[in-house]
Amino acid sequence: MMTPFDLKYRPRLFRDVLGNTGVIKLLLNRSKNDDLQGRSMMFGGVKGCGKTTISRIVAKAIGCTQTIEGEPCLVCDGCKAVESDSSYSYDEFDAATQGTVDKIREILNDVEYGTIDGKPRVVVLDEAHRLTKQAQDALLRPMEDRRIVIILCTTEPHNIRSAIRDRVEEYPISHPNPDDVLKRIKEICECEDIKYENDALKLLISINSSNPRTSFTGLQSSAMLGDITYEAIRSIYRFDSKEKVIRVLELLDCNLKGAFQELEELFQNEGSMWVRDEIVSSISSSIRAANGAKTANTKARAFYSIRGIRWADLAKDLALLDRPDAADVECVLLSSVQVARTIGTIEPYQNGMTVVGEPDNRPESGSREIIGSGTENSNGSGTIPITFTSFKEPEKVPETPVKQVEKKSSPPQVSKPKEEKPIAKSVEIDGIIFTKNEELTSLDGKIGKGSSSRPPATNDFVESPRIQQDPRLAPIPEKEFAREFIKGFKRT
Repeated sequence: MMTPFDLKYRPRLFRDVLGNTGVIKLLLNRSKNDDLQGRSMMFGGVKGCGKTTISRIVAKAIGCTQTIEGEPCLVCDGCKAVESDSSYSYDEFDAATQGTVDKIREILNDVEYGTIDGKPRVVVLDEAHRLTKQAQDALLRPMEDRRIVIILCTTEPHNIRSAIRDRVEEYPISHPNPDDVLKRIKEICECEDIKYENDALKLLISINSSNPRTSFTGLQSSAMLGDITYEAIRSIYRFDSKEKVIRVLELLDCNLKGAFQELEELFQNEGSMWVRDEIVSSISSSIRAANGAKTANTKARAFYSIRGIRWADLAKDLALLDRPDAADVECVLLSSVQVARTIGTIEPYQNGMTVVGEPDNRPESGSREIIGSGTENSNGSGTIPITFTSFKEPEKVPETPVKQVEKKSSPPQVSKPKEEKPIAKSVEIDGIIFTKNEELTSLDGKIGKGSSSRPPATNDFVESPRIQQDPRLAPIPEKEFAREFIKGFKRT
């Protein structure tokens, strides 16, 4: 069985840790001065940046019998025991599954027996923010005990109680520099005899936001399919689908039918949950890029100018969906369209510029108002600018009254009085005849009046009212309405 790269090439010494230079230097100096013992610590930061790895190195440095310039020697029994997870003075627990107060008390009871070598006992609690309130209370007193070193690793340090944080030394851990990750990945490729393209590795690191763990995992997965090429990384990480999501957002306000056709292909290939998450991610990247922040998805900024910050409302509505299907996502997108009624198809001019035409053949005497801009593919050769416009009807000029020539009055025509149609004097509902003055029950009143029980006496036809249910009493669910509307929309 192949060992995962993130475990096989996990740092074993302080100097092997990527990034976080200040924190590593401080821990190394304290290890040189034998000052790591009796100090409970907390490493907080984003996932995959090395919190648990640094905790294991600290545990080896505390238990090592012959440190070299503060670094663990890796050959003594203490170092080997920590690396093999067989040390009697080192324990590592997942607080997400073992964060109850009973488990914490069980761990702390072992402190009373001490360790064989007299070194402090080291307990690492991963995902420490998942500890229950009672479990955190149980840690307060042991953290002041010099016989135990408690190390908390968490991605949410703000969820750790202030009483705990007052008793530990906090070390913020962040992602390393992309150049450091690239250098390490190249070393792995040389050790594993993996052929690669430099641009492909940079793209891999950018996709994973310089996260060492996910970058190493992605490298191993990509290497199983062959050489690491730029096109291979694009295919593995579904760049075509991500670019299609951006295309949907670009077309949403100018070509609704085209947007939903692209969206239907995405649902078939990727699924509704992936589409929902990617739309939210693309909108977030677009807003970040437009405001000067760094983002991995550089193409997302293309559609920001169409709506601007109003894209955030669409992202919020999509994010509130719980396990959405295709109809849920389509319904939110459809309800967000604000200018689709006045926007037509995109028609290119000869000079390369494009404008939005009007679908309903409105007269040219009106005026057009620019409502946004964007880009559009030009026969596969690149992108050309687009200006989105809306049509304004010309102002109506009040007509001046025209004098009419008086005509000779003709003799008045006497109109015949209209014959009144007979009105049904009774109504029959379910075999029961109600007279005109009788009040029907509330149920009969909701379904309406019935047909006349007797035909009129004359030859004139009297149309009887039909019995039907008031549609306001049984509205169509929003999702069902959106599904049927979109089906009809796609057929047009």
